[in-house]
Amino acid sequence: HGMAWLPHNSVRHHLARGELVRAGSPDWNIPLRLMLYRSVEKTSPAVESLWQFLLEKTKK
Repeated sequence: HGMAWLPHNSVRHHLARGELVRAGSPDWNIPLRLMLYRSVEKTSPAVESLWQFLLEKTKK
């Protein structure tokens, strides 16, 4: 048992199945803004691939 602030996207399936319930009112919602930073120096192909993937996701 317990309480947590979690991103809706992470728990929406649990909410839909009734495994979790919202505590409080929608006034308890807080906006979340993520900022990603990377080095300006040359990175590995894996890091560059991840960066490009994340850029594509933000365009949707």
